[in-house]
Amino acid sequence: MRYAKEAYDLYVTDQAAGAYPEWILQQLDQEWLTGYPSPAEADIYAVNRKYLAFLLGRLGDGSGRQLEFLAEYLMSVMPGCRVYRRREAILPTTTCLRNGGSASRFPRRVRALFCL
Repeated sequence: MRYAKEAYDLYVTDQAAGAYPEWILQQLDQEWLTGYPSPAEADIYAVNRKYLAFLLGRLGDGSGRQLEFLAEYLMSVMPGCRVYRRREAILPTTTCLRNGGSASRFPRRVRALFCL
């Protein structure tokens, strides 16, 4: 029930963005994600083109936050990847990507964590 209430509250706060389930999922924590993709799903990188156009239309505000949302979304469609915005890291960065999928196409030494 927690996620249902939180998702509804997010939608009420911004109905234009909340019309996209992807936007709502980007606002939630990562605890709703379960498991890793199957081998059949590992090569599918599907994006919602309307949501992508929506994100591109929000670029240019000068803050860089909309670009972060765009980058987070594009990386999050990679199966097995979890993206964390505004996360403390060893390097000065704002976005971290964690890939734990066993079928990852990334070399083992860089598979664990990317920071942008």
